[in-house]
Amino acid sequence: MVLLPTTPTIAPLKGALNNIEAVMDFYDRTMAITSFSGVGRLPEISIPLTTVDGAPVGLSIASGTHLERIWNASG
Repeated sequence: MVLLPTTPTIAPLKGALNNIEAVMDFYDRTMAITSFSGVGRLPEISIPLTTVDGAPVGLSIASGTHLERIWNASG
């Protein structure tokens, strides 16, 4: 199991991504953190934990495929 932030920073404020450089900066950093589950075909969920400056902050939990079977069998 891996715990990681859902995004690398708090969510951008509405209107903050007003040029291609700002969009690509946020997109590149976000994809670096979030793409491994999709590429590795791993299950991942995101849980909203709190807010910072009014923007949501979440925690993602990723796991190996079919590991829930092991956890359910042991407990």
